[in-house]
Amino acid sequence: MITVVVSTSSNPSSSGSQDHIIDLQSGETLPQDIPLYAYAQDSADPTAILSYSWHLLRAPEGSSAALSASNIQDPTLEAVDTWGDYRLFCIAANAATGETSETDPIKAPNECFTQIRVRSVNLALVKPAPGERDWFSYAYEWVDALESFDPLIDNHDTRITALEGASPTTTFSALTDTNFTGLVDGQVAQYQSGLWVNQTISTTVDPLSISSPTSGSIDLATQSLAIEGTSGEVDVTGLTSGTGYTFTIGLPDTITVDKVITDAVEAASATADLIGGWRLDRTGSAPSEILTRADTPGTGSAQRAGVLLASDFFTGANTSGAIPNMQLVPYSQQGEHTYYATSTSQTTYTILDEITDDTNAGGVVSNPCTVMFYNHTFKPLYIYSISSIVLNGGQPQGQPYAFELIEYSTLADLLDNVANASGVTLTHNQNIDNGVSAAELTSPDVGSPLYIVPPGAYFGFKCISANKLPGFRYIANVLGAVPL
Repeated sequence: MITVVVSTSSNPSSSGSQDHIIDLQSGETLPQDIPLYAYAQDSADPTAILSYSWHLLRAPEGSSAALSASNIQDPTLEAVDTWGDYRLFCIAANAATGETSETDPIKAPNECFTQIRVRSVNLALVKPAPGERDWFSYAYEWVDALESFDPLIDNHDTRITALEGASPTTTFSALTDTNFTGLVDGQVAQYQSGLWVNQTISTTVDPLSISSPTSGSIDLATQSLAIEGTSGEVDVTGLTSGTGYTFTIGLPDTITVDKVITDAVEAASATADLIGGWRLDRTGSAPSEILTRADTPGTGSAQRAGVLLASDFFTGANTSGAIPNMQLVPYSQQGEHTYYATSTSQTTYTILDEITDDTNAGGVVSNPCTVMFYNHTFKPLYIYSISSIVLNGGQPQGQPYAFELIEYSTLADLLDNVANASGVTLTHNQNIDNGVSAAELTSPDVGSPLYIVPPGAYFGFKCISANKLPGFRYIANVLGAVPL
């Protein structure tokens, strides 16, 4: 007997079947990709190799969600984008015996199903999918929400867009005690001489007055209060000490750091300056240091510590060389096998314990990369240096090893083996039979990387040329950088 347990938790064999909740009321957003997991066992053959078949039984109307793959053990439901429940069902099969778990969703036990529940924005309500079981608790939530409805407050004859004055109206000017004329964006209502009027707030005409409450605080707005100045400065004046008001002023995303550092005493002296990390006093001598002097990398000369010159690597975007503008990201991995695809569905592979350039079997090309990396930085990854080694290169016979950098833009491309060739190739040198076969590429200019890997993409190295007698154990080291 074959049983299967499916879940949105990563360990269904121990935690059982669990649903996933996306609560829009709490601030979660759509779309989202939700991983799915399955665990199956054949009681007659505990060591049997089982295959899986996933089915999205129900999705909210208008949703474009879809499974990343339907025939793997742990797929992903991609682009969950609509309020409502997504109901998923999984069948496990023993290819050797032909036996399967229950294939009828009506008869199948609860462990064969999992739900992704998207709760609503206003009341966090669940909308069960047709065919779901045990949803009476969600019906109780609907009843409670209806019972909390107050007809005196919520039951309007017309929409709120009809303002109520002496008689129902849709214009401000028809309200009593108002004199709204020529309304424009950004104006506020202000009470003047017994009438509400529309005004543009400025510092010279009809300023906005803020009175101090007897206790508590003043909430100026639910959005923000902008205070503008001139020449890159912000002045806040007229505040009385001890009033308790706090002004929060945000800086822009990009700021300019002046390489000249002075203090308040130096600012009062026309002769004071900062030269090479030393602070000069008004007499021109250097009694003390602002920054400790040390050897700058790549120069061998003493400069201000913690400061890189423009000539140093990964600081090319700084005209004066003040702050590093890139973060170094190293990748390293090794592999020992070549994988052969043995079916058109590419779900089973044969492993060859050697490194070769032959990835064809039965007319189907397998995933050709010996090692694989993932750009986890969510920013473009600029690759500047690559080293490639086959520890035992076999016998060259005049045919050197060569590896090409391959990119998979998405996980779906990786699963379907839809690769983008980079054009970056490492051709190895090997001096002796069965010796080390190695190659290295380095960009001579920080402004010209060897290759740029998009955010969230996979990349690796494919053997495109191999020695007549194959070698063993391939190692790839990649040094990249991402903008800070």
